Amino acid sequence: MKYKIFLDSNRLFNQYPIEEPFNLSVDELVNFIKKHKIKDTTICLPEIVIRERLQQKLEDIDKEIGNFNKIRKTLNNLGHEVEAVIPLATYRETLEQKIADYVSKNKITRVELPSISKEDLIDRAINKMKPFDDNASGFKDTLIYLSIVEDALDKSNSADRYIYCTKDVKQFDDSVVKEFKSVTKKDLYICLDVTKVTEKLDELLPLNLHLETRNQQLKNIVLKNIGDVMVEVNKKDTQRVSGDWGHGFALYNSTRPHSNIRRFGSVFDETNKEELIVGYNFDEINFSQFSELSGDRYLVTARLSTIIKYKEDSHDKTAESSNIYSAYLVSTRVGWGIDGYRVNNQNFDLTFECNLKKETIQSISSNKALVF
Repeated sequence: MKYKIFLDSNRLFNQYPIEEPFNLSVDELVNFIKKHKIKDTTICLPEIVIRERLQQKLEDIDKEIGNFNKIRKTLNNLGHEVEAVIPLATYRETLEQKIADYVSKNKITRVELPSISKEDLIDRAINKMKPFDDNASGFKDTLIYLSIVEDALDKSNSADRYIYCTKDVKQFDDSVVKEFKSVTKKDLYICLDVTKVTEKLDELLPLNLHLETRNQQLKNIVLKNIGDVMVEVNKKDTQRVSGDWGHGFALYNSTRPHSNIRRFGSVFDETNKEELIVGYNFDEINFSQFSELSGDRYLVTARLSTIIKYKEDSHDKTAESSNIYSAYLVSTRVGWGIDGYRVNNQNFDLTFECNLKKETIQSISSNKALVF
């Protein structure tokens, strides 16, 4: 039985490090396949996904060039000559080579764009055939889906089962899976993230790792202790002292590009409104990765969504509609969005070290927090 795993760009996105086109999702899959000596399983990247990630990276670099040129102009005005930055086109060549090297090193298959005609594509959009939605949105998703279909129809290189990892699971509903089966006579499985992909491989091969059960147990450990987690998050923020905080709850402040990670306290000094934030309430938690350590210990990564608590006597404007600041995901100040509107939510990217046997959390750390 042969398997092919396709990845969407929304599961490969990373902003930093800026020189890396993909996040660790591919590495996780490659290592999982190697560790468990899984044969006849290929990781695939559709060409449109690679192009999208390349363009996203070039946009990130272009912003950095703009920031650099502002600093350069300031320093030159002070009599310190700073050379001009390398043109953007040069970075395109560098990134394309990095992608080619990465794909080759990890034995990833690049899948070409489908050969569908414009007329057929328009028909799918007009008829709202998934992955197109009711507004005829879903051009990229449809091209990826049709790339998988064409690959499955290629008798010389097809697999028996296909797995597609995407955040857009709603667009890839049962109608898509049924159409795929009808056209190709093969199975297509839609997975929300890489963890779900490994669980699906464990189920289908089978590897007898019982990953779904194990991962659920780890989730339950965190959820059982979510009160303590929130106490820790609030404690680390309300202390607001400079220097090392041990576990290091920190946040990324993009109002100063490439200040990287900045501690709570120093960033609030820029707004002079830190006294209005008194803590955070739990909203939800989404798990993204489960990594085995030694013994019964595991690393669990998750994004904690919280609701910011403000002082009741604050009379500042509050953003009623999320679209006021949704376009400024990485350009808002902590607690405060565009034009002084208050931001109501904040995310924490957390890593837990859990003991599965003892059902306890042994440590909690965080690398950053993002306002949304």
